[in-house]
Amino acid sequence: MKVIYQFKDEDGLWMDANEQSMASARAAGWQTRAVVELPDAPLPASVRCSLVSLIRDDGYAASFQSLGQYRAALLQAAIEGWAL
Repeated sequence: MKVIYQFKDEDGLWMDANEQSMASARAAGWQTRAVVELPDAPLPASVRCSLVSLIRDDGYAASFQSLGQYRAALLQAAIEGWAL
């Protein structure tokens, strides 16, 4: 198990940080979180199928203003286990 510390930047993207950077970001009023990465944690089939559908959907990809926003949305879908 690995703990990953993150803070949200001005663009709304989560950025990895160390514990010291986390404390600074939190003191500055930035949104922070700690994420636990589990090795060998397979995605459920429903989530995997949803991600494949999102990746194949050109309209979904085109709805974002930047590649970073699109990437963040796909990562969030994978992390939160969206089943669309």
